[in-house]
Amino acid sequence: MNKIFNIMRHKVILFFASILAFIIFTNASCTPEDQNIVYFNVKNSSSDTIYIKSDFSVLENRVICIAPNTKSNIKEGSFQDGEEDYKFKSLYNWTEADIFVYIYTKDSVLLKTWNKFYTDTYEKQFFRENDWEYKQYSKPNDNDYKYHDYTFEILPEDLNLK
Repeated sequence: MNKIFNIMRHKVILFFASILAFIIFTNASCTPEDQNIVYFNVKNSSSDTIYIKSDFSVLENRVICIAPNTKSNIKEGSFQDGEEDYKFKSLYNWTEADIFVYIYTKDSVLLKTWNKFYTDTYEKQFFRENDWEYKQYSKPNDNDYKYHDYTFEILPEDLNLK
């Protein structure tokens, strides 16, 4: 009888140890840390201060002021290796909705509107990846991350300013 009790006790202990191990391993994060940082910048090459606004979360409901001949970071993000196809789409949070970006003067005069779905023209388009300057780089003493830098340059002719 004592032998049967010992076997049952070991089975119960083994059962609960298995459940505990299962809980620990399933709650452990299997998602690797992001290894890529992406920056989106807008360079204002006009001689006027411009204000950028979006109707969606592209700019996280902010109005961004960019002085003449300066560059401003408008958004940052991160992604894992193997997700490189998504890096530019993180600019507009992978949304399939129609999105607009507006450029205004300091007097709230609308200078330019870019529409996400209207990218098939010969004009420069804010939502077309080929119209952004792209650089990938690493920082010294930082082997953990790759950095991706997109810069969209706004020229006077983009705003019909000469």
